[in-house]
Amino acid sequence: MKPVPSVILGYPGETKKSAWKTIKFIEKTCPNDIGYYNIATPFPGTPMYDLVKERGWLKVTDFDKFDTTKPILETPWLKLKELRKLREGAFLHFYLRRAYFFDKKRRFRLSTAMIVAVNLIADIRLKLSRK
Repeated sequence: MKPVPSVILGYPGETKKSAWKTIKFIEKTCPNDIGYYNIATPFPGTPMYDLVKERGWLKVTDFDKFDTTKPILETPWLKLKELRKLREGAFLHFYLRRAYFFDKKRRFRLSTAMIVAVNLIADIRLKLSRK
């Protein structure tokens, strides 16, 4: 049985360096698939929400736009853009690493090629939409 980790990036206090340590740790566990790389999202009514609101870190206040795939808070350690890039980089780093792509169990599977293609297309679309 292999682990399928889920990771939340961007908690207050996390730095770019500590996030990459987590990303590399996940790769060392050699999971078959990554559960998710999500972004810490301070939902109203939680202690995290109170903290980020009090410190002025909450950059998106429209609750309809709260999403665990897009950053809505910015800390002194990580800006919105950096956090978004960290998440993108984590997915690309995981799925495009040699150990994942050339694993004998999935080498000739169409699903592996599809996962890689979907992530690459999503990354390209995201970069084009920012221009």
